[in-house]
Amino acid sequence: MKLPLSALVLITAGAAFAAEKVPLTFSAILTTSKEKRFGVATEGGTHSAWVVLGSEFEGYQLSGYDDDSQTLTLLHNGKTYKLPMASGNVKPMSSKATLDDATVVLSKMKFEQMMARTLIDQQKQTVALLSKQMLGQMSTQVPSDELAAFQGKLTDTLWAEMKPEDLKKDVAKIYADLFSKEELRAMSDFYATPAGGALIDKQPQMQQKMMDLVTPRMLKAMPRIQEMSTEFIAQQKAKNPSGVPTALKPTASGSTANAPVPAPAPAKKS
Repeated sequence: MKLPLSALVLITAGAAFAAEKVPLTFSAILTTSKEKRFGVATEGGTHSAWVVLGSEFEGYQLSGYDDDSQTLTLLHNGKTYKLPMASGNVKPMSSKATLDDATVVLSKMKFEQMMARTLIDQQKQTVALLSKQMLGQMSTQVPSDELAAFQGKLTDTLWAEMKPEDLKKDVAKIYADLFSKEELRAMSDFYATPAGGALIDKQPQMQQKMMDLVTPRMLKAMPRIQEMSTEFIAQQKAKNPSGVPTALKPTASGSTANAPVPAPAPAKKS
């Protein structure tokens, strides 16, 4: 049976379409409480992103995803393409990051607000320690209002050297050195998600809860640490009753020896 010419044209076109290769790779899925994001990249890894269904990447729209086959459906110039998830042997992407790439991530992380919260807590502890060291026993005799005013001045002095906007520039350099452009872009995409935003916003509470877990354990170990320290000091005193480190004892020539000075030989009986 002969096929109509129109049918032959459609079959030929379909075969040619099937042979076309999508110049993208699909390597990962990021699942949040509300949506899925798909890690796609250009061949060679020069550009990558976490993309949601309905969005475009390099002119290809992500129109669907099949869980069973782990395959994305893409639309491009009126054509439909299937892009299966790549194997675990995908070549890692490692383009050199720029300061702008790092700054975008830090902005998504709300760096200034985060550092301000962290530094305020740290400064309170540091100022309390500094004032106690500087005033010594006198700190218990200073009126509370004057002590608070003094600690406020110390805080202002410390804060003048801890400007979040300046720290952000320095941290951006560290991020740009440590992470690739693709890694920073993936971080930026994540922090733009509801889950990423929740992680940033709840970071202070999480850190406090972690401290609540760690502090009692540290305090529980303190008596044993003090006991070990006392035993160590006693051992050292037993080895050197004079209290002068062996390495600093003068030699017969008057110089300081680096090696232990041998004990004098017992006198021979005449």
